[in-house]
Amino acid sequence: MLDTEHARRPWHRGEAAAQRLAGVEPSPVIRPFMTEQLRQFFPQLPLLFLAAVDADGFPSATFVRGARGFITCPEPRRVEIEATPFDGDPLAKFLRRESEVGLLGLDFRTRRRNRVGGCIESHDSRQITIT
Repeated sequence: MLDTEHARRPWHRGEAAAQRLAGVEPSPVIRPFMTEQLRQFFPQLPLLFLAAVDADGFPSATFVRGARGFITCPEPRRVEIEATPFDGDPLAKFLRRESEVGLLGLDFRTRRRNRVGGCIESHDSRQITIT
């Protein structure tokens, strides 16, 4: 859940500065669902970055990969990933039910990027579901 300060000013000042350098004004919009455009974007990717915090509250990131379509967004508030971090990935043990996670999808050809945040609904050796 976003706290009120974060909801009023959703971008970190470094992110806002980077957006301005790129010639765009940071959008004040954070939606509680994925638009149709996002739901079509993620399934096209062969790689997805995941971030979570460890037991001490320190952020950490990893990635999962697969053939295009390994990420699906069957509903506006649901992401299904048919992959899990590699064996031995230090972050893997913190990816469990109800863990808060951030997703970052990058299309390296177009430089398009999108972020999604949510909680793990389920996780097993083959799939991660995030709502």
